[in-house]
Amino acid sequence: MKIRSSAYYYDEDEEIIQRKRKRKHTFLKILMIITIVITVLALFILVFHTRKINVSGNEYCTEDEVKDWILQDRLSHNTVYTWWKYNYTDAKQLPIVETMEIKIQTPWEISARVYEKSIVGYLDFGGTHVYFDKDGVVLSQTTDTIEGVPLIEGITLDQSKIVVHESLPTEQSTAFDHIFEVSQAMETNALKADRMSISESGDVTLYTGNVTITLGNSDYADKVAQIPPILAKLQENYPGQAGTLHLESYSKTHSSINFTPE
Repeated sequence: MKIRSSAYYYDEDEEIIQRKRKRKHTFLKILMIITIVITVLALFILVFHTRKINVSGNEYCTEDEVKDWILQDRLSHNTVYTWWKYNYTDAKQLPIVETMEIKIQTPWEISARVYEKSIVGYLDFGGTHVYFDKDGVVLSQTTDTIEGVPLIEGITLDQSKIVVHESLPTEQSTAFDHIFEVSQAMETNALKADRMSISESGDVTLYTGNVTITLGNSDYADKVAQIPPILAKLQENYPGQAGTLHLESYSKTHSSINFTPE
């Protein structure tokens, strides 16, 4: 009985030793996995650390503004994260930017292709031009003139309250809907205007060359579509003739158009 008892305790000790060895082996395996993961993450952070950003496509915002915007997110110091954020999520953009395309050029270098919002017009304050988009957000404030962008008249506001990349401080917020609709119609019909004025009721008037064009406050697309052929006909038959082209009453059912020479 004593020998059997001794054999029993011997077997029990071996089992305890085996369990300890197994736990130690498991611990070492887990420790090795953790070490590998930490090493890989450290290499990932170090290798894919954003050191250079190449900006293109920007006209109204500066390179520094784009870079500062990207890097304001502390995780954006990682090139892979930045690439994923701006290409696969609904990332918040600079107020002046419609969207931004990010590409990884090297593990530490990215390119940012900027697609800015379209300018619909500008306000003039003694030679200072305030350019804005369809929502009335200020895109640029400069003394430079951008060709093809019409001067907008009829919007009243305090110049001292204008802030670039913020909405124009005016109560005439609906005016921008009218301006944008006319601008879209003009772009569709390859029509350029020197000036565009808008009244409180939304009546829009275009000025191109020495011809004034009254559009009223609705159906802008149909009305603007009539302008290019009429102007071409006027130029052909009455070159240099100044006057007013009345389209305020024009519609698909009422096609009367009048031109009043000066």
